[in-house]
Amino acid sequence: MLSGMAVLAALALAAPAAAQAVPHATAYQGRLTDDLGDPLVGPVSIDFAVYEALAAVPGEVALYSEQHDSVELDSEGSFNVLIGTGVVVIGSYDPSLFQGTNRFLEVTINGETLEPRQPISSVPFGLVAGE
Repeated sequence: MLSGMAVLAALALAAPAAAQAVPHATAYQGRLTDDLGDPLVGPVSIDFAVYEALAAVPGEVALYSEQHDSVELDSEGSFNVLIGTGVVVIGSYDPSLFQGTNRFLEVTINGETLEPRQPISSVPFGLVAGE
């Protein structure tokens, strides 16, 4: 039990340094299945795009988009990627992307766009940090 306390104390001391180096990537996890609910087999290509609108608008351009090729799936069809670490197509994945109005995430798997777009929301600590 003492070694666990030492680790907690070490983490508490490291927290101020870690706060200065906030990562600019966002974890995104999902599970892919076919129409029957059976897990898909990978690898797959996953594209992410950030928009201002929930629904597609003719002629709109993404504020940001990136590609992740050859994403591995586990035996259940699950994956985990970091948005902000893919091959950038448009824009920049930085804090300015999320200033202003709401943002919505569009996910495309192997060329098939999933619907609807997902609202990008804050976590409670993020709301406090904004103050």
